[in-house]
Amino acid sequence: MLKQLLRWISRKAEDPPLEGTRQPGPGAPPAEFSEADVGDINVCSASPRVMPAARHHHYFFAHEVLPAVFFSNPENFLFVLRWNGTEELQASWKRVGNKLEQSDRLPGTGLDCELRQLGDQMTIALITLPAPCHSPEAYFAAAVYRAARERESAMVRYFTLECRQPGPDQSPLVCEWTPQGTHHIRARLARAKLEPFFRCVCDMVPLVSA
Repeated sequence: MLKQLLRWISRKAEDPPLEGTRQPGPGAPPAEFSEADVGDINVCSASPRVMPAARHHHYFFAHEVLPAVFFSNPENFLFVLRWNGTEELQASWKRVGNKLEQSDRLPGTGLDCELRQLGDQMTIALITLPAPCHSPEAYFAAAVYRAARERESAMVRYFTLECRQPGPDQSPLVCEWTPQGTHHIRARLARAKLEPFFRCVCDMVPLVSA
């Protein structure tokens, strides 16, 4: 389903994914998640990963589109968010909705992002999603990147804080998607707040650096 998206990003990238540290030079025009980023994704077809209760618009954006773009070219992903993050996320949210039936489209209310640095090398993009209603829709996503350096490969990790409603235990779960498309539950939080999620991600990042 994401093959066309990934092919387009591969053509756009100047460097192979996960390698190199070059950033666009001074005066470079702002990057963007253009129509080609999500325009060819067939989000009308149910993904095998979608749980029945999840709303497709919310699920595809947080669990399919964002990690696909991030894993394919993390430096460009972060570059876009630095230049014009919230507006580009809102535009991409609308493009995903345009591929859905009208009744499945959701407003992008609350969609926002911020970038934080951990030391000199690591960047974490924290993305706030529209309020979730059903499991496994996400409250937040965290895209973690550290460029390759001597004796260490690049670190590229993508986390979500997922809603567990409805159900008797509604504690949100910190989960991780890998570049291979596998999903792991990493931790459970007492509440769905950005700062506890950020601290939890920071605690887990050093555990796997390869």
